[in-house]
Amino acid sequence: MKPFAEIVDPFDLTAREWVIDLEPLAIHSIARRRLYIRGLPSGSYLPAGRLPGLPPETTRAVTLDQLAALLESRPIQELRKPPLIREHSFLSDVLGRFVATHRTEGIPLAEALRLLEGLTLTMAMTPKSRKKLAKKANSIPFAEVLDTLGPGLKASRRRWGERLLAGQARDCQLLAEDELLKHELEEVKSTGRGLSFALRARVDQAGRLTLGAWFCQLRKPEWDRLWRNPRWRSNHPSEWAEELLAAKTHTHTRAIKEQLARDRKEYKIEAAWAAYGRWLGEHRSALQDIELLLGELSIRVETSNEVTD
Repeated sequence: MKPFAEIVDPFDLTAREWVIDLEPLAIHSIARRRLYIRGLPSGSYLPAGRLPGLPPETTRAVTLDQLAALLESRPIQELRKPPLIREHSFLSDVLGRFVATHRTEGIPLAEALRLLEGLTLTMAMTPKSRKKLAKKANSIPFAEVLDTLGPGLKASRRRWGERLLAGQARDCQLLAEDELLKHELEEVKSTGRGLSFALRARVDQAGRLTLGAWFCQLRKPEWDRLWRNPRWRSNHPSEWAEELLAAKTHTHTRAIKEQLARDRKEYKIEAAWAAYGRWLGEHRSALQDIELLLGELSIRVETSNEVTD
């Protein structure tokens, strides 16, 4: 099995989509387990379903299900003595310097959630994700794979961590544009005219089509190609939205569909972590678990809600 998570983009969508449609409690359970494992020493890619070390009072390797049960039934401090992030672990190499610098003053909850999203991404290839991740792993240059298996591992992890800490804006602009455009097209459709005829009539002499706050300006040959498209007979706003977005971006509808699918996943990922953040703000013991697993990094929660156990 090839290394995956430590050498791909830390913002890889496939590796981050595990949170979609999960309740906060389920997210917490998985995040806590992954942080626990990734705080243990590891020098290579580990097989799915096994731990790189043994918790106290065990004599053989523990499965992920057994570890999950232990984390649900016993305090983390009983399962591992400090420091919870061990030297030569994934978390130590990726986050060690950052934690040492910010441990005292702490970080805002929003920043903690951003880090958690990157630190808990999918590493192991489950049956559900194997095809997706294997396809991506097979495209990774062999030299980069060697970095995760030899002396270059620590440096590779630190570069990975630098990218994670620098952050990357979540861009769902195309999805927002698609939603706006579909709303405007519904308004046009409500007039009773076919969309193709109504849209053609709205293109001015300069080749500009305006629909509310959305506009698209094309040359006459480009508009002519659009009107000759077999889908022009369609009266579905969603189909016309794809056609118009493809025309505006000078691409094709397949690319638009793929990008919209990615944007919808990003939107769901963002919503899931936001819900988890609100849940953490209301459950002190859960928040303390995350702080401990991040190397006793204090997390500041700015909320007026009452925090419970």
